[in-house]
Amino acid sequence: PSEESIDSTDLGNILIHLLDNAIEATGRSLCDEDEKVIKLSMKQNEGTYTITLENPTDSAPILPLNTLLSEESDGLGLKAVKEILDQYNGHLEIDYRSSYFTIIATLPLQPSE
Repeated sequence: PSEESIDSTDLGNILIHLLDNAIEATGRSLCDEDEKVIKLSMKQNEGTYTITLENPTDSAPILPLNTLLSEESDGLGLKAVKEILDQYNGHLEIDYRSSYFTIIATLPLQPSE
């Protein structure tokens, strides 16, 4: 995204948290080694910037995000991602199906002033 739309530090923090959670969950997964694949895509569409991440996991995520209050809880990175997205009026979608966790973070692109 352009520098006017999202701070590069915030974007980096989103990616760090999402990838850290995905690496940890994939490492714990009991799936076959050849299925331990993390898929990441980043797309800029008209008016939005979307980050999609998918990884295998053996357990469903803790939902809703506001239940992630314990420092020992898995997924604290998701709470941090949600807080960053809220600063930009962004949106977080989470899906868990067939032992795969998918997260989609969408940020509106701000017009240059």
